[in-house]
Amino acid sequence: MAVIAGHGGPRGVACQSVIDSAMPPSPLESAVDIARGRWKSSRGHDVFRSSVELVGAFPGAIGCGHRVQRARLTVTERYLICDEGHRGGFAIGVDDVVDIAIVPAPSRVMSALRIRYRESEREDLIRSFVFCIRGLTNSLYGVRRVRSLARLFAVAGIPVTETPIAHPPRTLALSWDAARLHSAELMVWSGEANAPVGGWMNRDRVSCRVWLTGQSLFWCDPGGDGVNRIPIEDILDVSAQPDAAAPAAPAMVVSLLDSAGDRQELLFAFDAGRSIDANRRECQTLVNAFDSRDVAVVDPTTPLKPWKPLSAAIRLQGARPERIEMLDDEHSPEPGPGERAHLTTVAPDEPSDCISEFEANCLAEIATINQQIINPIDAIEPDESALPAVLSVALDAVAIQLADGSMEIGDADNRVRRLKLLSESRAKLRAIRHQQVAGLRAKSALVHERRAVMTSLSEILA
Repeated sequence: MAVIAGHGGPRGVACQSVIDSAMPPSPLESAVDIARGRWKSSRGHDVFRSSVELVGAFPGAIGCGHRVQRARLTVTERYLICDEGHRGGFAIGVDDVVDIAIVPAPSRVMSALRIRYRESEREDLIRSFVFCIRGLTNSLYGVRRVRSLARLFAVAGIPVTETPIAHPPRTLALSWDAARLHSAELMVWSGEANAPVGGWMNRDRVSCRVWLTGQSLFWCDPGGDGVNRIPIEDILDVSAQPDAAAPAAPAMVVSLLDSAGDRQELLFAFDAGRSIDANRRECQTLVNAFDSRDVAVVDPTTPLKPWKPLSAAIRLQGARPERIEMLDDEHSPEPGPGERAHLTTVAPDEPSDCISEFEANCLAEIATINQQIINPIDAIEPDESALPAVLSVALDAVAIQLADGSMEIGDADNRVRRLKLLSESRAKLRAIRHQQVAGLRAKSALVHERRAVMTSLSEILA
C-alpha cells in the first residue's frame, strides 16, 4: 500500500484508477474500437431514412414472426440497414439485392417495395420481403417516397419493376370433401401451432390444428372453412428455431415455391403449450418428423450485422473457444498500426457463469468490507492479485458473449461499466478499511468516503 505525505498528514490512496489507465485495452475494448471504426468507414453515407413496417422473409424474420411493425430503415451507399445497432437489426449489402419491385400495400395504394436478396451465408438462396413506409402509405407523398427509393436502387444498377407480372396466387386451401381424399394417408404427427391463414404476404396467423402425414402437411383454422395442404414433395426445406428466447415463441418455417416460381416461406409458431419447454418440444418433434420423411432440415441463417464488434471481424473457433481470431478477408482487412490482429482469451467456464461468479464474489466482499467499516473488527488481509485476474476473465467472457450473438453492444457496454464499478468500489472500500485500521484518516472523513462509494454503487446497480 502506497503512502504519501501531504499537508493533511500521511494518507493511504487507492491506485486502482492509475492501474486501470495504465493497463493495455482488454480484448473486448480492442475489438469494439476496431470493429466500430471499420463499420463507420465501410457503411457509406446515408442516402435514405424512414420508419417502415417489415413483412416476409427478411434476415432474422423467424425470431420475430416474419413481421416487424416499426423498424428504422437506412439506405447507405453500400447497405440496406434496418434498426442499426439493435438486437433485431440486420444489414443487406447492395450487391446482394437481386431486384426491387413496387407492389400494392394492403390499402391497395402503390406504396410498398418488395426486396429480393441473396443470403450472405447461402448464395444460392434468394429470399424476399416487403416494407411499407409507415404513416405515409395512403398519401401521395408516401407513393413518391417509395418511388424515390426505387430510383436510388435503379441508379445503383439494381433492376426495378414498377408493375410486376401478375401471377395467380398458389392456392393451398382445400374443401373438406377434397381433404377426405387424403384420409388414407398415414399420420406422422399432430398438434397445434399459430399458422398462416391468409392476409397480405401471409401475415395473418391464428391458432390452428396442424398434422403431418406420410404425403402431406395439413393445417386448419377451427373458425374457418376447409383445410390447407402442402404435398411433402413440394416442400423445399424446413428451418426451425426451437430454442428461441422469450418473448419469441419457438418457430418453424416451411419453404415452397409460389405460382411465380419464387421462394415462399410459411411460419408456424408454437405457443399453445403450458410452458416454453413444452412448446420447444412440440416444435422439435415436428422438425424431426419432417426429417424422417426425407425433407431437408436447414439451420436458420444468421443476419448480417456489420456494426457489431466481433460479428464480421472476428470469429470463435469451436463451441468452447480459447482464442478469438481476426478474419482476413474482404470484410476484415489487414489490421493497421496499433490494431491487434489476434485477441487471446481464456474461458474455463461458460461466459455467463464467469460474469455472474465475478459479480457475486465482488458484491459479497463489498458487503463484508462495508460492514467491517461500520462496525470495526479485525483487519482483513486482501489478496491484491486475485481481483484483476478475475476481472480480466469476466471482461473476456463479455467479449465471447458479444461474439456469439448472445449479447448486444449496448448490453456489453453496460455490463463492462458494471464490472469495472464493482472492481473500483471494492478497491476503494479496501483502501478505506486499511486507513481505518491504521488510523491514517479521521473517522468522519472515512464515513463520508464510504457513503460516497456505496451511493454511486447503489445508483448503477439499482
